[in-house]
Amino acid sequence: MDNKIVVFDLDDTLVDSHRRFEDAILTLLDAHGIAYDARQVIANTNPLGASGTAVYFSALGVPGTIEEIYEQLMRAQEEFYASRVSLLPGALDYLHRLSAQGARLFVLTASPHRLSDGCLRSNAVYTLFEQVWCTEDFGHNKGEEALFHKVTAAIGCAPEQVLYYDDGVTAIRTARAAGWQTCGVLSAYAAESDRMEQAAHSCIHSFEEILSAQPR
Repeated sequence: MDNKIVVFDLDDTLVDSHRRFEDAILTLLDAHGIAYDARQVIANTNPLGASGTAVYFSALGVPGTIEEIYEQLMRAQEEFYASRVSLLPGALDYLHRLSAQGARLFVLTASPHRLSDGCLRSNAVYTLFEQVWCTEDFGHNKGEEALFHKVTAAIGCAPEQVLYYDDGVTAIRTARAAGWQTCGVLSAYAAESDRMEQAAHSCIHSFEEILSAQPR
């Protein structure tokens, strides 16, 4: 393995959480009678994180303060993440293999800590990571190069030393512009496979592909 520093997105990269996130945010719009294009809403909110999604929903017409909207989003997801979201096929074995090889492992997710940390703990992988970050820790979303520059500085490495897995085209494109090596995860929910293949250095459908290709 050439890259000893590996950063993972969480949702639909390491864990299968897409449908719950989608249901939670769209249900909130439904509750307030707000018309929307579901595909567009999901695409727009993917890189934003929970705080950014709350701001976006406020602009769409969801009533209440940003803080109140944020809390509604959190309550809809928190219990589910802690008890019902599972690792995707191959993820556990791949993480253990990387750890055994001496890689430094990190998570960078748009999901806040109250969702991501419990999810990783319940799947017994939290301690494999040197650090779990959410975008809110840095004050930037995954569409901003500044996020990836700040994470690089926090790790204390050169950008080209980082291998980054994410299922979001925006995140992959921005990370690559910031100098990271990128691998797009073509999840079952990805609607932009062609764009991902153009944006990323490489792509996989699951970590099982890597496991089957690498000798133990």
